[in-house]
Amino acid sequence: MKSHVLCAVVGVLVLAVASVSGQSGPSPASPYFTISLDRVYGLKGPDTILAGNDVRWILRLRNDSFNFAVSNGFRVYSPDGAVWDSSTGDTLGWRPGDPTPGQAILSKANFDLQYVINRFSNDGLDADTIAFLGAKISSPGLPPGFNDTAWAVTAHKVHTASHNLHLCIDSSFFRPGGTWKWVASGGINRFPEWDGPHCYLIFDTGYVPPANIVLSEDTLVFSAIQGGSNPASQNFDITSSAGPLNFTLTENATWMSKAPIQGTTPRNILVTINITGLTTGVYFDSIQVDAPPALNSPQFVYVKLTVTPPPSLIVVNPTAFFFNALVNGANPAPDTLAISNGAGGTLNWSVTHTESWLSLNPTSGVNSGEVVVTTDITGLPIGIYYDTILVTDPNATNDSVKVPVRLTIASDLPLIAVDSAFNYIIVDLPSTTPPPRDIYVHNAGGGTYDFTIQESSSRIVGAVPSSGTQPQTVQVSFDLTGALAGQNLYDTLWVVSNEASNSPFPVVFQFHVVNNPAIMHFSRDTIHLNVYECSDSTSVPSDFTVLANFGADNPLTVTATYESSLFFLNATQVNAPFTFYATARVTNLPLGTYYDTIMFSALNAINSPQYVIVEYNKIPGDQTPVMSITRTTIITPRQEDSGPFPIATDIQNVYPGCMPWSFVETIPWFEPTATSGNVRGSIGGLVSPGSLTLGTYRDSFYVEAPTASNSPQKMVLELRIWRFHGDMDWDGVLDISDITQYVSYLFSNQSPPRPEYIVGDCNCDGVVDIADLTYMVLYLWEGGPIPCGNPY
Repeated sequence: MKSHVLCAVVGVLVLAVASVSGQSGPSPASPYFTISLDRVYGLKGPDTILAGNDVRWILRLRNDSFNFAVSNGFRVYSPDGAVWDSSTGDTLGWRPGDPTPGQAILSKANFDLQYVINRFSNDGLDADTIAFLGAKISSPGLPPGFNDTAWAVTAHKVHTASHNLHLCIDSSFFRPGGTWKWVASGGINRFPEWDGPHCYLIFDTGYVPPANIVLSEDTLVFSAIQGGSNPASQNFDITSSAGPLNFTLTENATWMSKAPIQGTTPRNILVTINITGLTTGVYFDSIQVDAPPALNSPQFVYVKLTVTPPPSLIVVNPTAFFFNALVNGANPAPDTLAISNGAGGTLNWSVTHTESWLSLNPTSGVNSGEVVVTTDITGLPIGIYYDTILVTDPNATNDSVKVPVRLTIASDLPLIAVDSAFNYIIVDLPSTTPPPRDIYVHNAGGGTYDFTIQESSSRIVGAVPSSGTQPQTVQVSFDLTGALAGQNLYDTLWVVSNEASNSPFPVVFQFHVVNNPAIMHFSRDTIHLNVYECSDSTSVPSDFTVLANFGADNPLTVTATYESSLFFLNATQVNAPFTFYATARVTNLPLGTYYDTIMFSALNAINSPQYVIVEYNKIPGDQTPVMSITRTTIITPRQEDSGPFPIATDIQNVYPGCMPWSFVETIPWFEPTATSGNVRGSIGGLVSPGSLTLGTYRDSFYVEAPTASNSPQKMVLELRIWRFHGDMDWDGVLDISDITQYVSYLFSNQSPPRPEYIVGDCNCDGVVDIADLTYMVLYLWEGGPIPCGNPY
């Protein structure tokens, strides 16, 4: 009895060799093992299908050796949604000029078994898959030198509604094989090549293009100041993609009007806004455009109106602070910054700074107020330190105002210091008399000193005063008569003092002579970064400003200088033109507006340095959170006695902003890694099958997010435990029913391995194919080895 069963199975295996099919890729096979498209019936042109008709593809086989089993799959499909009634295959051949089936080219003499299988569907939707199979058990069937049309695939009645879409034929992939196989004498596998895919445009002779409404704008944005003038009117066009359409406009906003309210396309529509009586806020409405004959009617133009409060004006006094101290000495006395509102509305001001040695109190207020400015020199060495107090109110007309702060820490002995020891002076020809340069001579140490100015240059024509007691501003004048464009000339002025330990002190001048100097220009003087709470590094915003040279004297090399934890730049030294991008950093700052400054400098720019403000707004989410969980049901198959393994799914807010979440679970075989958090986060943990045996284990818990509109969400965990590789029907026993399911799966694409694909892998090669069926046959009836990974 065993021998009869084995013979039957072997018979199935021979047929199975012919059934393993898939798309043929690059192959080491001879080019004489080919399947090609010989001709097509039902075309309007070389690459055009006539809608309403059948399309028949005639396939040619070519080989140069005996083959006793062939298996090839094809699919008829549309990449863009075309529809046809059905698809069929035929093993009858054709002769040139014969549009109907002819004689049987592949006959009983060639194959004992020859037939066509519609593998997945043949209903003209998505893809129809057809397999051509043939097998000769007793001797080779397909003779060498065979080269003829042998198969046909027909797509029946391509629908006229598929006009301008495409229909294609290509090789098909269906499990478990990865390539087509032709089996030759001695069991040698041949892998034929295919010349497809082939695609055709569908054409309907009665096609009439449908009409659609076409709007030039989908959104109109207006802004105005409360109590001020109305914003300028705006327009949008209504047109049609085909013939004229009659339309009607509808909207209910009392603050908006449109004209005309009906008409025929094409037509321009004027939208006018009236803010009389409107308070501060954001107003939304939409204009509905109805044109009943149009396929896409109605369409909408959304209108947004922002009414802002009356602007305020920031006024500060003083406009700069200068603090001085001796190293290791006492802190400078505090000073006061007075802030007031110089216009209408309400001034809601705030002050910020960067350096740790400076402190401000208070940091915000309404309309008028005073801020105490304090410096702390603890641990600071000799030098000059700079910071900027930024006074801001987004609604002020002059937002924001900078108040420079300079802290000088000097030695207790006199030291000559100047505000600019190196001076780069641009000489803009034809003038050879550049503007005078002021040099501020001061004491970087203790005590006091007198000084004189010495120089021996024909280009430095004056230094006033030429002597004095520090601190003193010395105005230096120049005359570069005879200088030529392109020259770089150097001169040095000396500050001499008998009391200072670093006398004489050099002050260097470089004269850069040009006909048309470089001019730095930035497209925007403020960069805005709006960062939502709970943002991560994947969702932070960027903003930009464009650097250009509005003069000549290229290259214009610009250096960007900043120290900030709020953002980073894409570059710090570039040649113009260049686009500087500032990208926000993720911070733990509370809600509010923060400012920083980028200084851009260039030696050869006549207007160097230039400053760009970076406004960093930490803002809350502006929409009610909606909880999104990537997978609310996690199904996990696992073999008995396997160790713990992780599972995870993402949880996030559909909209920007925070969304705290939590859950409580009591699943004995699941240990979560975290039971609460904020978005963006992960729900996961370890699944421990432990001593669980064959079967399905299902449990659930609820994830809650109190602020979300769709809270709570149910999470379902399902653990499917299996025992043996080869147990295709998941009943815990290896027997003939598993063999039957292998055959059904491999040759009819039915009854896949349960509960997961890898159950069917008996030889541990990672795939389920004819080799696994053979392995199971030998194990059950010939005493073959135990399937890999099984305990017995």
